[in-house]
Amino acid sequence: MKLLVVLLLAGVARGQDSSTLVGYLSLSPDQVSKLSANIRDYSIWLDGKQQRIGSLRGEIALETARDTPDPGELGWRYAEIEVTCRALFEERRQLQARNVRTPDLQGI
Repeated sequence: MKLLVVLLLAGVARGQDSSTLVGYLSLSPDQVSKLSANIRDYSIWLDGKQQRIGSLRGEIALETARDTPDPGELGWRYAEIEVTCRALFEERRQLQARNVRTPDLQGI
């Protein structure tokens, strides 16, 4: 249920019609503002990480296309992608925890 609430509130952060959701959850304007800010900040952070992963994938493709790819060059790029993915999962977990800690949302 908590994941559903987070996904629905993501629509709130993107400016989608949220009146039904806000009414159903009986959210105050303060709560909506806090949740929207959390999701917006996460989205901005996520965008930068996704761009970096795309860049690394391009670099991996270039290195792999060489006649003799350098394993060290490939390795650190794959390692950076893995570290970034782990950070994405951790940040998402923290976002969910922050949103659940928003006053009066603990029971949802």
